[in-house]
Amino acid sequence: MKQIDIYIYALSHSRGKGPAVFKAVLEFIKADGKPYTLNVTGGDKETTINRITIKAAVTALRRIKLNQPYEIRIHADCDYFERMLKAARVYAEHDWKTKAGKEIANADLWKEVYIFKKTNHVTADSDLLERYECKDELEDKLKLWKYMS
Repeated sequence: MKQIDIYIYALSHSRGKGPAVFKAVLEFIKADGKPYTLNVTGGDKETTINRITIKAAVTALRRIKLNQPYEIRIHADCDYFERMLKAARVYAEHDWKTKAGKEIANADLWKEVYIFKKTNHVTADSDLLERYECKDELEDKLKLWKYMS
């Protein structure tokens, strides 16, 4: 099974909702045996850090051609993402609702992540190291998003 690593970097300066940006870096070995990286970026004017992290994962996953199953490892500095990915199957079985019957936060994005999880071996960890220096880049993008708000 081919392996893909996705490194997610997200930045927001607000504690609740506000502007946030992300960069996701996909790493894999091409058919010719050479390593390859692909960068995807994005942001939102009004979102949370958890939601922008999931959005980064979805944006990166959409770039993967699903012509075969992959081992996809998602690295993000977000405990929420790691916990929710582990619980995705249970939430899917309960129509993305909590025990109290309330829809889980960010269900729209989790449904998309789960599509990939069903056909691939997708795992996550929250021990993200600064493999790619992008803090300054994200700070600049966040300033632009704030300016556009």
